[in-house]
Amino acid sequence: MVAIAFPIAQVTNLTTASLTAQAAALGYPAVLFGLTPAQGGYWREPGLPWLTAEMHDNMPLGYGGYEMIRQYCEFGGNDMAPRFPKGCWVNMAPVHEKKNLVVGKVYVYCYLNHETGKHEYQAGRLESIGGNCLWARADNNPAVGLCWLLNEDEPHKAVWDVYEITHYVSYPSEEEQQEGASRA
Repeated sequence: MVAIAFPIAQVTNLTTASLTAQAAALGYPAVLFGLTPAQGGYWREPGLPWLTAEMHDNMPLGYGGYEMIRQYCEFGGNDMAPRFPKGCWVNMAPVHEKKNLVVGKVYVYCYLNHETGKHEYQAGRLESIGGNCLWARADNNPAVGLCWLLNEDEPHKAVWDVYEITHYVSYPSEEEQQEGASRA
């Protein structure tokens, strides 16, 4: 499988613009992969497949040479819109080695919120790999840079609690996205 990753332009207030205006602001073409901005598939992450019923019912199937893992994540906000809007569900798999990280791909980082004592998740597009941290940025929140600290002390565990998004599980309809935006 070939990873397709390209940078997303940093644009503020993106989700309040029309679909055609969003595409133009991001520098996207009028037609992308045969789809126009008014068609949902235009906005999905290039190269990211859907988790099919056959894959779900016949686990484990291989993905990138690894056993398929059912670990779902729902996006609770629009920081990664339009590729991953609020209400979008994805399947994730832990990244086991630093060499498997790809700059430009979207990852999810798990961390412990010391105030609440609960694990929380943060999604971002990987910008660079530093010595002991990963630098990422949310597609729709360019002002916020993300520094994900790496935990190299326990090599037998999944590296640094970083997860690769492997598949779309569900994607909210345009109506669901509008409802979510009006409730926010």
